[in-house]
Amino acid sequence: MTIRQSDIARELDVSEMTISRAMKAIGRNGNRLTEADIWALLVMSDLQHTCRMAPHVSAELVTTFSSELLYLAGDPARKCWITFCETEQASFQLASLTERHLASILDAVPMALTLPLHQSVDRARQRLTAMKTRKAAA
Repeated sequence: MTIRQSDIARELDVSEMTISRAMKAIGRNGNRLTEADIWALLVMSDLQHTCRMAPHVSAELVTTFSSELLYLAGDPARKCWITFCETEQASFQLASLTERHLASILDAVPMALTLPLHQSVDRARQRLTAMKTRKAAA
């Protein structure tokens, strides 16, 4: 069973052109749709709806943290937080794979914003499972 861009468009209730633009935003236009692309598209959509991120911001976040995304996709028990830090000297983003690491970042930069990426991946997993089930039944 092959999932196509049209299947993702239907699942997300957007046009195929929107999916094509999202693929271009993550640097994958003109390529075959891979499992990593599917995860990226579903997580991008989730971030846009739950966090009110602009499409280009969610695309940048997904491409920047693509390894963490695939790490989370591999096991539902895994966790990862993206921390947005801003100091007088710099502005940066960090990934934390453990609560202990997250706590140390928040101790160092108390006003940092935190995004639990694992929650978006969990919602993407639910959508992907539902999509595969519907596709198999058709």
